[in-house]
Amino acid sequence: MTSIFSSFFRSFQAPRMSQPAMSGATARGATRHAAQATHKQPVDNSRYVSRFEGSNSRATRRSSTAGRSNVPANLRAYGNGRIPANKLESIGGGHRLNSTAADAYKRMSADAAKAGVKIGVTDSYRSYAAQVDCARRKGLYKNGGLAATPGTSKHGWGLAVDVKVNRTGQNWLQQNASKYGFHTIPREPWHWEYRGK
Repeated sequence: MTSIFSSFFRSFQAPRMSQPAMSGATARGATRHAAQATHKQPVDNSRYVSRFEGSNSRATRRSSTAGRSNVPANLRAYGNGRIPANKLESIGGGHRLNSTAADAYKRMSADAAKAGVKIGVTDSYRSYAAQVDCARRKGLYKNGGLAATPGTSKHGWGLAVDVKVNRTGQNWLQQNASKYGFHTIPREPWHWEYRGK
C-alpha cells in the first residue's frame, strides 16, 4: 500500500533539472565569489538593536538618543558609533576621542606620567558595528555582561576609554581622574567615561 501512495505522490513532483557537475576548484571559486558579493551589500545594523532591545520600536528610538547629555551638538547629528574619524582627535596608539575628552585625557595621562604612572589604552571610540560585536562577545551590561546596548555606548560618542594599568595606576586614577572629568562605573574598573568637571 505504501508503494502505491509513494508512486502516486511522486507523479505530482516537478521534474528535477540536471545541473552540470563542478570540479572542486570551480565550486570553491563560485562559493568565494558568492561570499565576496555578499560582503559588498550594504549592511543594516538596526536589526541588532532590535535583537538586544526586543522588537519594541520605542526602545530602539530611545537607544539611539541615550547618553547624549554631554555630547557636543556637532557630533549628535552623526549618531552614536557613526562619527567620522576626522571629527575625533587622536590620543595616541590609534585611539580617538571627541576633542574635549581627548584634551582632558592627554592632560590626565601627562600628569599621571609625572607621578610615575603609565596609562595604557585598550579601547576608545567604538563604531556601531564594533558595539554590536562587543555585545555579542561580552553580553549586555544590563544582563550581567560587560557591553552597553549597541547605539548607547559612551565609546560610541568618543567619551570613554578602557585603560590598562597596574594597581598603582588604578589607585592614581581613583584618586585623580575626576579632576580631569573622568569617572569609572561599577564592575568595570578599566572603563573611564568623560563627563566633564
